[in-house]
Amino acid sequence: MKKNKGIKILVIFIFAFTFKSFCQNATICFNEYKLTIKTITKLGDTMTYYNDAGEKFNFIFYDFNGKCYCEKYSFNKIVEKGYFTTSDQKGEIVTSLRNSQGQKKRISKEECNLPLKNGEWYVYDNNENVHSEKYILGVLQK
Repeated sequence: MKKNKGIKILVIFIFAFTFKSFCQNATICFNEYKLTIKTITKLGDTMTYYNDAGEKFNFIFYDFNGKCYCEKYSFNKIVEKGYFTTSDQKGEIVTSLRNSQGQKKRISKEECNLPLKNGEWYVYDNNENVHSEKYILGVLQK
């Protein structure tokens, strides 16, 4: 009987470990896009996200800290594409609510990663390549 219990525990542990490897909590903030990503399901796959402005983003993540390839679309037309790299910068997400008197009350605070644009970024106008911009660790090069 103890042997079966040990096997069951081992199977549960393996299942939990395997499930966790498919889904990782990340909390990555792309402030300029007003987009926060909380979960990355799998590295190397294209994942699509939307922000409050109705813009669409395709990301391919290379790590769980924000290193990724990004394509931004507006009204189904590509606006820009390029790469983000990880950084030591951290941001925070503060969640609050208002009571019936209109006063804000903080209910949670969470740290997030702030990736930086890095390398060549291509900016489009009406799906045509207009120009490219060079970034080094988030700083636009002139």
